[in-house]
Amino acid sequence: MVVELLLTLALAGGSQVQARTPSPPDITAIVERVVRLSELQRRKNEVEGQLVAARQHYGANHPEMAVLLAQLAEVDSALLREGVAARQVDAVRLENRRIALDSEIVALLKTLGPNHPTVRTKQTEVAALNEQLRSAAVTALASGMERELRTGITNAPASIGAYLDLAKLYATAGRPTDAERLLTEAIAQLRKSSGGR
Repeated sequence: MVVELLLTLALAGGSQVQARTPSPPDITAIVERVVRLSELQRRKNEVEGQLVAARQHYGANHPEMAVLLAQLAEVDSALLREGVAARQVDAVRLENRRIALDSEIVALLKTLGPNHPTVRTKQTEVAALNEQLRSAAVTALASGMERELRTGITNAPASIGAYLDLAKLYATAGRPTDAERLLTEAIAQLRKSSGGR
């Protein structure tokens, strides 16, 4: 059942517009993702079982418990990173489709008016893609991705990638103030790491 769920998630990739994407998903990448997710889930189940046994045998304050809890946190983090990667792939797919539609609209507007039904249909599709991107970003932030990216910022404050990923999620989720604040933090960090220049 877990493998079926993982396969479903891998095939869906979190996207609700698979049928509208111009290219089919890469089967090799899907299989590799399912294998990674299955292995991570197997490892998580194994560590959780060890935790139960250790708690019964040693008690909650034994050093072995701390080791197992750290291993469990590592597996959970890897599962979350896998979700971050999948979300980024889905977002790129949706954004590419939106760019293509925007180009189509520009081309159509050269010969048709802005109220032409074909133009309006394309504009409606763009609005739907924007809503899917916003909804996916809100879901990603609520599902722990914000915490994971914040941890990345804390662990490597001089690395700008996590700042940019989180700022983009904030902006896409309709939180421009948070995005701007984070980009301001990133700029300050870059100045600090480059000696204040």
